Amino acid sequence: MIAILQKTKAGKKMKSDHTTKSYYGEKLAELLRTERSQLLQYACYFLGDEDEAEDAVQEVSLQLLCRESCAGGKPLRSLKGYLYRCIHHFCISRLRQQRLSAMVGLDQAADCADELSHDIENEVARIHRWLSLIPEEQADVVRFRIYAGLAFAEIAEVLSVSLPTVKSRFLYGIRNLRKVMDSDSTFQATL
Repeated sequence: MIAILQKTKAGKKMKSDHTTKSYYGEKLAELLRTERSQLLQYACYFLGDEDEAEDAVQEVSLQLLCRESCAGGKPLRSLKGYLYRCIHHFCISRLRQQRLSAMVGLDQAADCADELSHDIENEVARIHRWLSLIPEEQADVVRFRIYAGLAFAEIAEVLSVSLPTVKSRFLYGIRNLRKVMDSDSTFQATL
């Protein structure tokens, strides 16, 4: 990975402008360092498994670092948004593969919480269940906003939708989550 970031030409470092692999690699590596924990958290909540999340982040990171450019050479407004979009698409593909190969049990969906206490493990499983009960578009926006900590504008770029669409999906997602929570008798019993 470091070799990719330190490409040289005739013993001299390549000019770092927005079109070179060196510039792209440097910016991406810096972003991967600063956003790693948020990327892992997002992928973990999306996939439900810490090891799967680690694999997803590493696989996407490697794929992006080995490319000559991102987005097919088209200029990006936000490399961070592009990175989250790549993680998002990778996670969706991984979940599709898992669904095709076998049904995922509830115990597997809560693998991310294995090291946590029993109460927290139940809470994580409950949140996964609630998010699965609202429309997927709304759940995705809620995950990006809450778990990944992305701003609405970044979410709009990641999902390739307008800013008002992201805001309305978040609003309706939160409303629907409240309805789901209100109807969840196991949640009401803990209050």
